[in-house]
Amino acid sequence: MIRAIILSAGIGSKVWPYGEFRQKCTLPVCNTPIVRRLAQQLVKIGIEQITIVVGHHAQQVISVTADLPNVTFVTQKTPEGTATATYQAITADSQVEQYLVLAGDVVVSTNDLRRFVKQIGETEASALVNKLGKEDPLNWICAGVNKDLITGIGGHPRGGNFRLC
Repeated sequence: MIRAIILSAGIGSKVWPYGEFRQKCTLPVCNTPIVRRLAQQLVKIGIEQITIVVGHHAQQVISVTADLPNVTFVTQKTPEGTATATYQAITADSQVEQYLVLAGDVVVSTNDLRRFVKQIGETEASALVNKLGKEDPLNWICAGVNKDLITGIGGHPRGGNFRLC
């Protein structure tokens, strides 16, 4: 079984000043908060366990997702980054072996999620990357890619060509 972990604890400094008052993953897209949309998509494709890591403006995230089936919450008390948030979620239930880790502020199609989860079952590891167009790699967590393999991951590198989604 795959458990999804949605990271929704960050401060949202890149959407300042909006992040001062609102958790960025609760910003609406087509009148639905991004994190709710993502959780609904995960339920739709058959993910049976969803853990949402909350922190900054936690109650906003909880209020838009608590009514969804099989959703639990883990609180990151201090913003220590995505690795710490992921670790906290994984250690909350160590019986699961496969995890799908998603940023709570990313909009993705249901079909892309479905294909990605299918790919997880067919390979040892998977990651979704997107080619950078005119976007500045300094604003993204980027991946080095050679054919279909990720060769490295770098935070805000100069000269990155692919960003992690």
